[in-house]
Amino acid sequence: MEYIKKLIKAMKDIIVVLVLQYMSIIILGGIYLALGGNDLLSFYTNYAPYILCLIYIILIYILWKRYKIKDNKVNAFEYYKITLLGISLACYINMVYFAFGIINEVANVNKFILILSSSVLGPIVEELLFRKNLLDKLLKFNNKTISIILSSFIFAFMHSSINSMIYAFILGIALGIIYLKYNNIKITIYAHMISNIAVIFLTGFNIYLLYISLMGIILSIFLLNKKENVIPTTN
Repeated sequence: MEYIKKLIKAMKDIIVVLVLQYMSIIILGGIYLALGGNDLLSFYTNYAPYILCLIYIILIYILWKRYKIKDNKVNAFEYYKITLLGISLACYINMVYFAFGIINEVANVNKFILILSSSVLGPIVEELLFRKNLLDKLLKFNNKTISIILSSFIFAFMHSSINSMIYAFILGIALGIIYLKYNNIKITIYAHMISNIAVIFLTGFNIYLLYISLMGIILSIFLLNKKENVIPTTN
């Protein structure tokens, strides 16, 4: 029971953000109806990404100040390794999905807004909440392995479908390892962004991309296991 209390306490910010996010969407829907709108489903379908962008911008400002980000400095070459891992991981998982007939459903909205909401602002909010906040708190009463797995499971559970949950869990494991390796939330945000961007542009199975992305994962893991150039902050 004590462990459950600690876990719920660690998730407090996530729970608050989710409640506020859904309340905001409901309130905006109510305003739409009050102004004479008569198709609430269409309103949410067409304007949800715009609403989320606004909510994310507000959350980023609040969370960044709340968590007082002080990252280790990371050598630029480390970002090349993370780029290779992020894109390769996204491509490989989605190629496996496509091979089993699982379709990557991309919302039918303006591509710029889609990228902004799901691949820029969304990853910033999620990394602040699930890595900078949740993972750091879990480490206070769990070892590193359990903390990464548990934070990734919670991260995955927040997604809407089984397919996206599996992808989010695997991505969460990678992001948790990256975060603890570099002690830098910015490089974790970057990895999350490029993975999500890659997913948007994947539309079908390609056997060559499957093999290339697998080799990319293996190569990036090899490179990441080599000594990196990380400079601790003096703050």
